[in-house]
Amino acid sequence: MTAKRFPRSIRPRIQRAFFQWWHSRKARFAVPLHVVIRRNDCLELGVIGLTPLISITLTWEICVAVDWSGQCWDLLLALETLPSRTPNGYVCEMCKAEDRTVYPSREALWIDELFEPFLELINNELANASWLALYQSVGATWATLENAADEKAIHCVPVWVADSEGQMPGR
Repeated sequence: MTAKRFPRSIRPRIQRAFFQWWHSRKARFAVPLHVVIRRNDCLELGVIGLTPLISITLTWEICVAVDWSGQCWDLLLALETLPSRTPNGYVCEMCKAEDRTVYPSREALWIDELFEPFLELINNELANASWLALYQSVGATWATLENAADEKAIHCVPVWVADSEGQMPGR
């Protein structure tokens, strides 16, 4: 069996699927998203008032990354799929064969395996967090979203940045 590769260039189909899904679910988001950059190979999203240390990108995967001092410190979310057409629909080749769900379309697969878990992270973790805690130990780095600053973290920064009027626009 030939190994499948991830595409070198991301076709906008996943972006169109994301936009359709997002526009039909905007009211479900606890904080409003906006498009920062849109290219054929990448869609970068933002949240008004969110610390610039956290970035959101959609390529063939969806990632919520934490960057500190010019390096990727951690991925708060990294989900990817490898849709494959079968006689009955689409499955994700990255899932174990016994655990694969058959979807009627690639879009349905993306919604279930990428977009909905992303919405859960936004609503259940990001929107409720006050602090981004950064940790480091023996070459490993990681980040967590917290309600209170953690003294054990090497850096704690506010997740939400106030505007000039003292308002937290994303919340």
